[in-house]
Amino acid sequence: MGITIRDILKVLQEAAPLTYAESYDNPGFLVGLKDHPCRRIMLAVDASFEVIAQAKEANIDMLIVHHPLIFHALKKVSDEDLIGRRVYELARAGIALYALHTNLDAVPGGNIDLAARRLGLKKIKAVSSGEGPAVLRIGTLEEPLSIEALSHLVMERFDLPYVRYVDAASRMGGAAWRKDASAETDAPVSEAGTDFSEHAHQHGVNQIALCTGSGMDFAELSIQNKAQCLITGDIGYHRADEASLRGLSLIEASHFGTDRLSLEPLKEMLEKEIGQEFLEVPEIFIAKEKELFNIVSR
Repeated sequence: MGITIRDILKVLQEAAPLTYAESYDNPGFLVGLKDHPCRRIMLAVDASFEVIAQAKEANIDMLIVHHPLIFHALKKVSDEDLIGRRVYELARAGIALYALHTNLDAVPGGNIDLAARRLGLKKIKAVSSGEGPAVLRIGTLEEPLSIEALSHLVMERFDLPYVRYVDAASRMGGAAWRKDASAETDAPVSEAGTDFSEHAHQHGVNQIALCTGSGMDFAELSIQNKAQCLITGDIGYHRADEASLRGLSLIEASHFGTDRLSLEPLKEMLEKEIGQEFLEVPEIFIAKEKELFNIVSR
């Protein structure tokens, strides 16, 4: 008997154990039959309609994605529900679905570590809030950079058409706001008690926090660990305003753009690990996907 879905599941679960997933997450085996043969695999960020169409056309047996298609309780598997319809199309085509999400991000050597290495960060440490796996990495650049120069480096190393950034040193003269315990009102004081603005303008930043995908939940943890800039995929206006006034610069490097970094290394890992145990290795393809957002400029 040839390789089955069950064999692939074993490799995936050893590479990125589900114990590394956040409590809210739903990675793992989501659709399919474990004893179904697996001759062709496709990797993607999302199980979108476009990706499912590619998988069907290529006679794929297993689709491995980053974002879990089933995240909340599924009440319909029909064309009346956008998620249910995709689940139905996968099942009808005999395509198994597996998701590697925050477990692939957090596991040592996973997507966030990969991103950190791409940026050339040194002395990388995994940091946890104490309520789950360490999904934040903090590392040091070899040489301090301005936020603009660091943004260009992120674009180059992550192969992105653009990024957005917030320079904390330019906010309120660079003084970070915190609650002064001896005063009744908020006062402009840096988190470290020093003039962050002057230091950042003169020397740049080199203590970098990194979380691929959506990582603004870790802004506070970044500040607590003395990071000067957080690089992540999704940044909302109001949270960016607050974090930057507290001395944390931000670079938004695209949710899709940071999550797709894992696809080529994942392909290489699967080919290596399966090849060590089996005589044959399924054909592995990376789906053709593009950024959800388009850019309009003057």
